[in-house]
Amino acid sequence: MWIAAIALSALVALVFVANGAAKMLGHPKMTEASTHLGYSMRSFRIIGLLEVFGALGILLAPLCVPLSVAGTGLILLTIGGFIAHLRAQIRFVWPRPRSGAHY
Repeated sequence: MWIAAIALSALVALVFVANGAAKMLGHPKMTEASTHLGYSMRSFRIIGLLEVFGALGILLAPLCVPLSVAGTGLILLTIGGFIAHLRAQIRFVWPRPRSGAHY
């Protein structure tokens, strides 16, 4: 069980580090997303920095118990992002299962 927890923590951290780094470095897709959502690029970079710090906190949490709060921070960031997308009226498209197997 311990190995699964470490593997999932590393995967979550990797996703947040990748997204946070893209925001901090001003990737063109992130610049487009910030303007579409109504955020300044400065605030988007701050969000990216918080994502990277949260990911580091998840990775280092087994070594230092107070860093386990990082997971809560990442959950709050994710909820905030979801609300920002709802406010910008971005439609979420859920994938539909294919009918019948086509080989």
